[in-house]
Amino acid sequence: MKIRIRGLRIGDYDDIIALWKRGGMAYEPRGRESRAAISRQLKLNPGLYLGAFDGRRLVGVVLGTIDGRRGWLNRACIDPAHRRKGIARMLIVEMERRFLKKGIRLFAALVEEENKPSLALCESMSYVRRDDIVYMRKEVG
Repeated sequence: MKIRIRGLRIGDYDDIIALWKRGGMAYEPRGRESRAAISRQLKLNPGLYLGAFDGRRLVGVVLGTIDGRRGWLNRACIDPAHRRKGIARMLIVEMERRFLKKGIRLFAALVEEENKPSLALCESMSYVRRDDIVYMRKEVG
C-alpha cells in the first residue's frame, strides 16, 4: 500500500461522498455538503481539503478550515478497509504542515464522544481534550 496525499478538487466530489457513506458518516447533500457548497469551500480554503489515495481510490479525507487564528480539522473519514494503517495520522500531519505554512499555530478538532479511535488518535498527537466548553450552533435556512 502506497498512500499519496493531495489537495482535493471538485472532480473528487463523488468519491468524497462515497467515502463518507462507506465510513458511516452523515452528510447533507442539499446543504453544506452539496456539490455547489463544496465547490465554494474549496475556493475559500485552497489546499486545505486533503485526500489520501491508494492508487486512484480515495481512502481518506480531512477538510481544513482557518477561522483567522485556529486551523480546524473537519469531516475526517478513513475507508473502513484502510483503517488502523496510519492514514488519519498522515492526513493530520500534512494538514498541520499546511496550517503552519499559513502562519496558523493552533489546531482544533471537534470529535464526537463515542468516537473513541479518533479521540485516542488526537490525544496521541498531543491534542488536549477540553471538557469545559459547550459546543453550540445555529443553522439558518
